[in-house]
Amino acid sequence: NNHFQKPSEFPLVGILDLLLYYVLLAVIPSSFKYLSKGTYLS
Repeated sequence: NNHFQKPSEFPLVGILDLLLYYVLLAVIPSSFKYLSKGTYLS
């Protein structure tokens, strides 16, 4: 069971980490753009 469990767990964790990484890459620059827009407006 351990041989079947470990390979299935690690790719899932890696995929979730990659998704989190890409989400952060997508959200952080947009948040900076919104902040810069707010400073430009004010």
